[in-house]
Amino acid sequence: MAAYTPQVFSGVTRAQYAMLMEKANDAGVPMSGNSGRASKMGVEVEWNYSEERQELVLTASALPSS
Repeated sequence: MAAYTPQVFSGVTRAQYAMLMEKANDAGVPMSGNSGRASKMGVEVEWNYSEERQELVLTASALPSS
């Protein structure tokens, strides 16, 4: 699995994070909680949100084709 460089987003408020999670779920990417993994269309996304630091870290990885 090829992992890409983590993307770090600073200044993400709780309300902004909630909106991002809602949009991801609306797009069919099952994301919930402050951290986790989800996959869709051959890509896995890992996320970690810290409300205290107002920081969101996203890392995408290409899943191996079968």
